[in-house]
Amino acid sequence: MKEELKDIINTASISVSDTEERLLIQSKFKLFNKFNFGILFFLVGGLFLILVSFLKGNDLLSIILGTILGGIMVVFSLYVIIKQIIDFVEVTNNEIRFMDGFKVKVFLLNSDMKIKLKRETQYVSSQSSFGSYFRNIELYLINDNTEFRIFNFQVDEKYSKEAGMLGVKLASLIKKRI
Repeated sequence: MKEELKDIINTASISVSDTEERLLIQSKFKLFNKFNFGILFFLVGGLFLILVSFLKGNDLLSIILGTILGGIMVVFSLYVIIKQIIDFVEVTNNEIRFMDGFKVKVFLLNSDMKIKLKRETQYVSSQSSFGSYFRNIELYLINDNTEFRIFNFQVDEKYSKEAGMLGVKLASLIKKRI
């Protein structure tokens, strides 16, 4: 991987291993990444809501509602964290493997397969500030006219040029192996 892409790989919290036997692209969970910090805040908030509903709840309805709402926040947070930890795409000499939800999908490589790159800017508004722009990069495998999202990452908009270059590089690495 080129030296100029090392920083954006680190910023995007991914790792890339390209050897003769396989190409492996994985998400990494970094605690102090801006996106992960928000999810951890959501997790702690859900746990706090459950705890407060049991300790300070005066009636059964407040205990049940606090527990359900806090439980939803905890489950959602854990889902996002686990998904990020296990997200990967691996291309070997004869197959491509990737996570689709919580299932590993495996396809034998053939020359009809295509890789598609999508770039999208999202705006997340906030009441306490002006909001934030994020750049989403998604890689899709097109096999028998069916599209599968095989990998994605997200960075701040200020890194969008570098993220786009990284997306193109990752797509070209996968295309070379197909």
